[in-house]
Amino acid sequence: CRRMIVARQNFLTALFADLEANGVRYCILRNYDDLYGNADTDLDLIVSPYSLARFERCLHAMAEQTGWHFVHAARYVNFSHVFWHPKSGFLRIDYETDVRWRFFTVLSARQVLDSSRRHGEFFIPSPELESVILYVAVIWRGMMSDRYRRQLGVLYTACGDPAALRRELG
Repeated sequence: CRRMIVARQNFLTALFADLEANGVRYCILRNYDDLYGNADTDLDLIVSPYSLARFERCLHAMAEQTGWHFVHAARYVNFSHVFWHPKSGFLRIDYETDVRWRFFTVLSARQVLDSSRRHGEFFIPSPELESVILYVAVIWRGMMSDRYRRQLGVLYTACGDPAALRRELG
């Protein structure tokens, strides 16, 4: 299990450093608290549409550099790339250029990226916008998980201005 975590962490920390070195703005949208240790979840990012080619070059270069093998790419509502490592198994990295519900844009990449904040080695949304992102995910899935319910409580507490949260949700 430790080798699995180390392989995942090596890939992701190398990716985050390479994205910054190449001027690619990104933000992890959700589920970042146990990013390295939880192999049950994928990685969800938002990237500027102008940086997609650089993002994909960094993604594949850092996968190769850290011993991960590219397995599959697909285009759904988002972009999805799957990688495999002999000690860590599979890792799916999903990225999008806006936050959508069906074909409706809810948040642009610029909105999320302009309000993002550093969280260790990577960037996450502001509490207000992360709340919107989680509510969109809940609407997509048609149910609210206990994890999202807890995180929304944390985010509400982290909002410096509850009126700003109401404006974002309104």
